Amino acid sequence: MLTALAQDRNRFIGLALGADQYLIKPVTPQDLLLAVQRALQAKESARVAQLRALADGPVVP
Repeated sequence: MLTALAQDRNRFIGLALGADQYLIKPVTPQDLLLAVQRALQAKESARVAQLRALADGPVVP
């Protein structure tokens, strides 16, 4: 989430509603790049975990 709302309460609400990150404007290009890189890494980690789970097959109790 990219916003001008800098109060802790707004940050808490944004994260509680599902934002992965909370960036406050003005944001530096370096901070924005880092946020995008972290989001891509998280997506890739989730994809790898999903592929591993599929490769292991169904769990039978």
